[in-house]
Amino acid sequence: APTTLSEVIALRNKLKRPPFVLGDTAKGMRQAAYETFGGKAKAMIYLGNVDELNFIEESHHNLIFGAGMRVDDIVQALKKRADKLAYANELAAGLSTLAQRHVRGEAGWAGNLMLTRTGFPSDLVPCLLAVDAKVSFVTDNPHHEETINIEDFKQGHVPANALLTKLTIPLKTQGLFRYYRVAQRKWLAHAFVNAAFRIDVDPNTKKVTEARVAIGVYGQGPKRSEAAEEALVGSALNTESMLKTIRGIHSDLDVEFSSEAQYKSTDNPKGKDEYRKYLPDSYVFKFFQEAQRALGIKAWGDSELGLMKPLPLKRSTLKYEDRPGHESRPQLSAPGLTTGAVKYTDDMPVPSLYGYPVVTTCATGKITRIDVGHAEC
Repeated sequence: APTTLSEVIALRNKLKRPPFVLGDTAKGMRQAAYETFGGKAKAMIYLGNVDELNFIEESHHNLIFGAGMRVDDIVQALKKRADKLAYANELAAGLSTLAQRHVRGEAGWAGNLMLTRTGFPSDLVPCLLAVDAKVSFVTDNPHHEETINIEDFKQGHVPANALLTKLTIPLKTQGLFRYYRVAQRKWLAHAFVNAAFRIDVDPNTKKVTEARVAIGVYGQGPKRSEAAEEALVGSALNTESMLKTIRGIHSDLDVEFSSEAQYKSTDNPKGKDEYRKYLPDSYVFKFFQEAQRALGIKAWGDSELGLMKPLPLKRSTLKYEDRPGHESRPQLSAPGLTTGAVKYTDDMPVPSLYGYPVVTTCATGKITRIDVGHAEC
């Protein structure tokens, strides 16, 4: 394994498209070697021993992470700096939605960012977009490092042979940050849609002075909505600016809305498209409520947060409210599934041979004969 950035670049140039790895998770290794690289990867480059990529430091009011740091390293570092970053705990909570802790403890932030360029529905990138994070990279010269805004780190904007070296998060003493996601499961499930919001508010006028709105798993990769941000800046946190923010998101991103085929079926050919298009509206509404409460504009109770009327779904039911054409319908296969009438392949007897593995106690021996007596009947 290389120990310097120069060695990493030399190995990368010598080998044919070598995958870079940090964690030893089996899935990550298989995907890098076999799925992503079509089984052609013969070697991998481990980055865990490169000091230039494995560090955390503070410099000029920035928190900087080397590209060898794991996602959980970022989470823990943020939690320790709540006195230096106004929304450190909220940002840490947003990053903690990625996979599960054992995965975050092995997975590097740089690998997640690289996957996002190819369409991976990341929980990491919207958070970083909203906090004005920057990334640094090198190409063939380890001493020539370039730094760009994370929103510019996408295909066509950086060289194909770019190697990430740093992640920089500005340490700001004011601001409000929130991250939202909805998925099929709390852990280990891609979000239907996710969103990150950050605003600075003038303490006297209660008007927004700076805004970031980042939406993911909606269009072609996580993106900021400039129209939504413009609607917020200079405005008070009221119903009018909320509706303008929602319209801004849809005007920027609806043109590239990406349907998710995995949620479609014969019984439900539209999948979750309509529901997913509605989620950014719900996120904006909840963010406005939480911002109003945090800034003392309105005292929302915990039970009131997120209760937007009309609700997309009635609680504890599968019935839509006030949404014509989306009435509750019985699932045709439900009776058969619940009564056991549905037959699966394993339920159908077929004339076939059966095998049973027999484990040998001799690892280096040679088979001289096979006694099949106990197998015959």
